[in-house]
Amino acid sequence: MDLIELSRLITIYVGCFCLFVGICGNSINIFVFSTMKNSKKISSIFYFLIGSIINLIYILINLISRVISSITEYDLTRSSSVWCKIRQCCLATLCGIGLSCCCLAAMDQYLRTSNKYLLRRLSDI
Repeated sequence: MDLIELSRLITIYVGCFCLFVGICGNSINIFVFSTMKNSKKISSIFYFLIGSIINLIYILINLISRVISSITEYDLTRSSSVWCKIRQCCLATLCGIGLSCCCLAAMDQYLRTSNKYLLRRLSDI
């Protein structure tokens, strides 16, 4: 077994595991955050919900294409420049949105727990 075959097998097995865990984890997050009673009032729950949806889409686009290209040994990004550009643009955009949602949720929690009324007032949907 050479190094290329080993890396292909690692991509398949670890990618499938990460895909399964990522889909399950983000689906549970979406279920929990969307069924909470205070989800309409607390903006950090809204940020976490949007972040989980974005992360789920990111995992589906990124990992499915990697695992399928490793299984079939046909990389669509090498044969289609349109798919390559769209995929990279989507992944960069989704990664930025997911990180922004996490940062906004942290800032919202800071504002919500502040001693000053003016800062607490900023934490509203």
